[in-house]
Formats: sequence, structure tokens, C-alpha cells
Amino acid sequence: MMEDKIFKFGRIPANTLLTILFYTGILPIMYQAFVFGRKVYLNNFIQTQVKEGNWYIGKEINNLPLGVLQGVIVFIISIIIWKVICELILIVVRYFEIKNSEIS
Repeated sequence: MMEDKIFKFGRIPANTLLTILFYTGILPIMYQAFVFGRKVYLNNFIQTQVKEGNWYIGKEINNLPLGVLQGVIVFIISIIIWKVICELILIVVRYFEIKNSEIS
């Protein structure tokens, strides 16, 4: 029943269309947040001490907690921005639906 509405143009309600658009948009946002977190992880280092023989030397390693934190923060902020954009699109679509129903 729902497949009939989705695959026919002009028959799908605005709420359903924007819900599909929102959840479809989450996938590229998730990918971009992962890529951003990975870049932060690979480009930021912390220095730890490693014992070699009788000496302690400093060794730089990638900063995994910073990369994960930055990726999560970018994901959350991007989802909020995407939700606001979808809500604005819904407001515009409802406005045109109301104006169209007044004319008819």
C-alpha cells in the first residue's frame, strides 16, 4: 500500500516525503563525520613515553579520542542543521499546499 504512494509522483504527503528525505540525508552526513574524525585522528598526535633499554624516549602516536570526539560532535551538529533545513522545507511545502488549496 505504501509502495503505491512512494513510487507515484504527486501522491505522497509532505510529511512522509520529508521524513524519507531526512533519513536518506543521514547516510552522507554519517560518512562525512567519519571522514572528518579520521582526518583529525590521523593529523593530531600525542606524545607518550616508551622505555627502550635503560632510557625513556618520547614517541608520537595518533590521538584516537580526539578523532572520535570530533567525529561525534560534527555528526550531532550536522544532524541538527539537517533537521532545521528539512523543517524549513516542510514549512515552505505546507505554505504552497495551503495557497494551492485556497486557489482551487
